[in-house]
Amino acid sequence: AGEQRTPLDWQVRRAKIVGSPASRAVECAMSSRATASADDSLEMYKTLHDERVSLAEETRKLEVLAVTAVAALYAWLATNHVHGKLWYIGTPLVILASFRALVLGERILIIKDYLITLESHLFPEEPKVLGYEQYYVNHTSDKWYMHLRYTAGVIWFFLFIVTLLAPCILDK
Repeated sequence: AGEQRTPLDWQVRRAKIVGSPASRAVECAMSSRATASADDSLEMYKTLHDERVSLAEETRKLEVLAVTAVAALYAWLATNHVHGKLWYIGTPLVILASFRALVLGERILIIKDYLITLESHLFPEEPKVLGYEQYYVNHTSDKWYMHLRYTAGVIWFFLFIVTLLAPCILDK
């Protein structure tokens, strides 16, 4: 009752509730508080990295599915000679899908930050050796197009604009 909660405690509870694929990492995080061994940290790093890659793949699949769904919707509306406001049904679809992508992207960023923390734990005495996450941040900070959140934002923005403008052009 008197113990202080940390952000890791919140992540541990959330992952257990949601059933996250990182449940092994969560168990590892709980055990590493007492024994904080390099093996535990390395196992947690691998698991969280795999989850991050999986989440990135899921965001790309979501983008492809949203584009496909909107294209299929417009094709169906055009071939069935539907006119009017139904052409705008793609807009809420894109808004909902982009919100889901935003949530996935935030999870990816949280994992990235924690991986950087783990890298500093794994390489404490070798400041010249950077883990991949830290290396990537250092070498792409001036290249906005190398970051998932920006490229995804551009894709979702243009898809949203298309769903607003396409009905005006295609509904004839």
